[in-house]
Amino acid sequence: MTSGHKYIRIITAFAVFLLCLAMAPVAEARRSSTVDTAGRFRLEIGGVFGKGFNREYIGTTVNTNEDVHLRAGGGAGYSITAGYGLSSSFDFDLSWASITSTNKDHYIEGHAEFEKKRLLATLKYKMPFSSSLDFYGGQIKIGAGIGYYFDSSMTLYYTHQATGYYSVYGVDYKPALGYHVSTEFETLMPNDWAFSLGLIVYQVNYERDSESYSGPDAVAWDNATNFESMKGGGVDVLISLGKYFW
Repeated sequence: MTSGHKYIRIITAFAVFLLCLAMAPVAEARRSSTVDTAGRFRLEIGGVFGKGFNREYIGTTVNTNEDVHLRAGGGAGYSITAGYGLSSSFDFDLSWASITSTNKDHYIEGHAEFEKKRLLATLKYKMPFSSSLDFYGGQIKIGAGIGYYFDSSMTLYYTHQATGYYSVYGVDYKPALGYHVSTEFETLMPNDWAFSLGLIVYQVNYERDSESYSGPDAVAWDNATNFESMKGGGVDVLISLGKYFW
């Protein structure tokens, strides 16, 4: 099973879990007919699963001479979000995430990773929907904003099959600004808990800051490309558990 299929199964399982919770009986915790989170703070923690738009060439395999690629966008990780209801129609969110993407090419000499952290500021328009006999109330949110991407680095791991020598080549990238749009389905639960399933599309470009070498064969990667820039745009699925306060 490939990593992509594994992520799809995880996302599907969470989505089914979310829908089952949303369809649970509401006799014990009836909400008002209209959901309103104006003036309320929210904290969320969740998982991030995504795919980058661009496959960047990073070199070729030694034994089979196959091209190796890496996506700077997408990957898997986790996020922490703080939100506030500006009004009945608008939210403002700050979301921090740590995400790592790995190459999907099959080659025996090593592997490649791109790690990044991001801080997203998002203004969201809310469209509440009412609770019924079968559903808790909730909100659909559509948002847009800017992001600050930092601690971004690419690491290429290589093992020489004949000698067994282990080498690492790394590139650190400068902090960058990007932009994004998002959509989100949030269902409210008893005791002010909330489950959310969302989608974010983002665009950012990374510029090289510095590089490092370790091991006798690390410089071989630098002969393939200078890695001056990486296109980091992608689309992520966000699944989170949140809590409202006040």
